Amino acid sequence: MLRAFKEKKGVAAPLTGSLSSFCGGACSTFVGAFGVGDRLYQEDGKVKFGPMEDGYKKFLETAHMWYSEGLLDQDLSSNKSTLIDAKITNGESGAMICCYLGGGLGRYLKQKENEGASFDLVGTPYPVMNKGEINRFPIMEEDVMVTASAVVTSACKNPETAIEWLDYWYSEDGYNLMNFGVEGKSYNMTDGKPVYTDEILKNPEGLSIAEALSMYCRATSPAPGLKQAPEYLEQYYPYEQQKQTLEMWKANTSDGRKIKIANLNAKGDEADTLSSIRAELNTYVNEKVWNFVSGKESLDNYDAFRNELKSKFRIDEYLTIIQNQLDRYNNR
Repeated sequence: MLRAFKEKKGVAAPLTGSLSSFCGGACSTFVGAFGVGDRLYQEDGKVKFGPMEDGYKKFLETAHMWYSEGLLDQDLSSNKSTLIDAKITNGESGAMICCYLGGGLGRYLKQKENEGASFDLVGTPYPVMNKGEINRFPIMEEDVMVTASAVVTSACKNPETAIEWLDYWYSEDGYNLMNFGVEGKSYNMTDGKPVYTDEILKNPEGLSIAEALSMYCRATSPAPGLKQAPEYLEQYYPYEQQKQTLEMWKANTSDGRKIKIANLNAKGDEADTLSSIRAELNTYVNEKVWNFVSGKESLDNYDAFRNELKSKFRIDEYLTIIQNQLDRYNNR
């Protein structure tokens, strides 16, 4: 498909995105096609680190081939979201590595619809090596949205008020405000159900649903409180492309929770040790991965890279601590 974009359509950057979305972040589904995780994951209760596995080297071999053929965006390591947006909407790219259904796919379709342009985007299945296989590393939200956590510290001058405010978001009124915003402005009650107004669905300023909702509520962004009412999702994805993609992605999440590692509690000095290892480890891995993908460094040096993870970046100690935490979690 990428070669067809390049050779038959003259597309400059057939597959665009950021380096972190391709290898180094939550969207790294191409790595999963090779049977390994991008960073930490587990198999049958054993903690693993993707770059230490042979499948990760095979992924990098493919990524380097795509990059050298010009199929992968040559600006991968420096791309910003605005540049990626432009490449998708002006036809400079034919596909992107990671895209939200609402704030991405829906926003692009709305923008080009407003412009009256002939434009379409569709979702793709999770990549696999062979037809019929399942990518065991789907993008999934956490059971508990850690990034949406909130705390009341000892420095708070009015802790009772702060706690009352936080508790509000778990009430029925807070739930409605979180998901639908302000009645009469962003939604109306119709037959007992909240229905978004044209301010949201057909915004007069041309905003996408995600952009319009952000003016009134937090449903589209991480925040404390109960989220994502069924009526919110039903209206949030108005385009058929979004609905079809959602169903397609939902069908490929069977093994997702089996390989994820939950947010684990540290014991004793574990937190400090992990913190000191993780920062340097991730920086080093990201740098080396880009060198391998771009060809700045030959993949003949991959074994030396893994040895360096052991000798200099304490990967064995890192995995042992995570393994101990996971064992405590499973035995709780």
